[in-house]
Parts: sequence; C-alpha cells; structure tokens
Amino acid sequence: MIREYKITPASKKKYFYKIVLDSLSACIILLIGMYYYEKIDDLQTVIMTSSATLLWCSIFYVLPVSILYHNHYKHSKGAVFKYNKSEGIFTYSKLSEQYTFRIEDVTLVELCLTNTVLEKRIDWLSIGKYYYTSIYTKQNQKIIVSCIVCDKTATLFPEDLIVRKGRHLPLIPKAKPTLESI
Repeated sequence: MIREYKITPASKKKYFYKIVLDSLSACIILLIGMYYYEKIDDLQTVIMTSSATLLWCSIFYVLPVSILYHNHYKHSKGAVFKYNKSEGIFTYSKLSEQYTFRIEDVTLVELCLTNTVLEKRIDWLSIGKYYYTSIYTKQNQKIIVSCIVCDKTATLFPEDLIVRKGRHLPLIPKAKPTLESI
C-alpha cells in the first residue's frame, strides 16, 4: 500500500486558517467579556480598546503563524512524500529533486519542534502545531519534510531513530547542511 503525502487544502486549513481564526475568535471573546464585565458604554473607549486588542492579537498570534506558514509553504511547494509500506521504500520528490531510500538507509530522523511542545508546556501562541522533520540517510542526504506535507513522520519511522530538538520558531532553513556539519 502506497501512501502519498503533499500539501492539500485540508492542510492549509489546519495549519493556517484554523489557527488564525481561533486566535482572532479568542480575542473577540475576550473583548466581549471585558465590555460586559466592565460595563463599557462609551463608543470611543470601545473603538480604542478593540483596535489595541486586535493589533496585539495580530502581532503576537497572527504574525508568527503567517511567517511559519509562508516559510513551510515556500519550502514544500510541489513536494510529494510517498511511503510504500509493503516494500519499506520512501520517495521524496520536489521539482527537479527526487530521493528514494529505505528505512535501513536512514541514520537519523530529527523532529524540530517548538520548545513548548518539546517541554510539554501550554502553547499560548498556537505555533506549536508547526514542526519539520529532517531525515538523514547513509548517502549523506538530508531530506526536510514539513508538517504541512506530512504530519505523520513520527509514526513512519522507528522510535530509536527519532531525535526531538526544540526551536523557538521551527523555521525551515534555506541552506541544506551536510551530515558532516552536524
């Protein structure tokens, strides 16, 4: 059975639209609760408070998610990750690149998570859903698979190959370092 993973409208919805709408909804609920609790009736106060809260929400919630989504989308545009379970063969293709390898060829699988997810803390900024997987092979190849392409990479590989690393923002690096530079 061959499983194929790539960017889909469902992954766009899960990793961008849902996070942004949840954040904005939380801010709006907070505003409504504040207006009700404080019994604010002055229109100018309502406008100023709403503007400040939505600006704060945009800077601290929407901006980091937008940066992460753009970074992951830009790196993964046109990428297809396939796994043939019966033969144990992985194929990663992106534009002109194509890598084929087996589980036996993998030396290390690095999951680059946010620090809050790695340390199992509460993710207040909603960026903990983003991560990427770096797969190192015996042929000195480094294959980076974003969560918006395949969010099941941790289940595809044996646990003894997986190393989890924390990052403040799990941005996918532009340059691909070789295995020797690690």
